[in-house]
Amino acid sequence: MDLLSSLTLAVAMITLAAIPGPGIFVVLSQTTKYGLARGSCCIAGIFFGDYIYIALALAGLTALSSTMGQLFVVIQYAGAAYLIFLGLSLLRHSKEPETNKKQGKSVLNGPLQAFAAGLLTTLSNPKAILFYASLFPSLVQLDRLNTIDIAIIYAITTLCVGGVMLSYASASLYLNSRSLARSSNWQAYLASALMVGAGIYLLVRS
Repeated sequence: MDLLSSLTLAVAMITLAAIPGPGIFVVLSQTTKYGLARGSCCIAGIFFGDYIYIALALAGLTALSSTMGQLFVVIQYAGAAYLIFLGLSLLRHSKEPETNKKQGKSVLNGPLQAFAAGLLTTLSNPKAILFYASLFPSLVQLDRLNTIDIAIIYAITTLCVGGVMLSYASASLYLNSRSLARSSNWQAYLASALMVGAGIYLLVRS
């Protein structure tokens, strides 16, 4: 890949990541409730989902889409259902007495769950599928890539998608620190609404 192709791909990645959608909603929900560390786990899941789609694109995502179309639909609905489940679980957990919360972990109280939420959000996002099935091959000459080119693509994805998501997460932390409504219940309600909203968005767009 030459410099122009790399810059074009980077701009496309940043633009795609910056457009408000389920990925941003999930990152904000994790960061709002559990902090930047948990939000970072969610972000890692998001761009790992991008890694998977890049690998599929290199293997011929367009052909896979035609032969595995129903599987993509199942993934979309499963991801949406999982996000709604996590959002409702978070809301239910926030209403429990503090003694009950300390006795067991919340369904969202773990880095692995945050990573899975981010991963499923990307895999079930029609915007991501459309990008890697149509726009991505037009930006990158897939038949001319070597090992270094592929490494550059993954690096661009990590820096651009991760950078945008971290910016949103940091901004949410800043706004929370300046908010007058700092109760844990308020944070839980907001996080739950963002998570459920992301799931509903995916259902509507499926």
